[in-house]
Amino acid sequence: MSRPTSTESKFRAVAHATRRGVIDLLLRREYSAGELAEHFKHTRPVLSRHLRVLEGVGLVTFQRRGNRLMYKLMPGAFDVLHQWVGRLPRSNASR
Repeated sequence: MSRPTSTESKFRAVAHATRRGVIDLLLRREYSAGELAEHFKHTRPVLSRHLRVLEGVGLVTFQRRGNRLMYKLMPGAFDVLHQWVGRLPRSNASR
């Protein structure tokens, strides 16, 4: 089996509802891992795995501030996803 491309990996990462939820939150501002965990019913280790997936494909990054890890979206990381989705036809809602 071949290794997925960066684009494929990003689509796989955003395919999971929890990771999309993390992205939705990070659209607003930076969050610590603990603050993100408050928004989900997962345990912290499970959420940490989701954050590692997003970080691993380059969609989010983190910075250590004291004893906290602060997460934020990577600028431009979603460009390849926007470009691909932008090629798809839009539905005609007025039908």
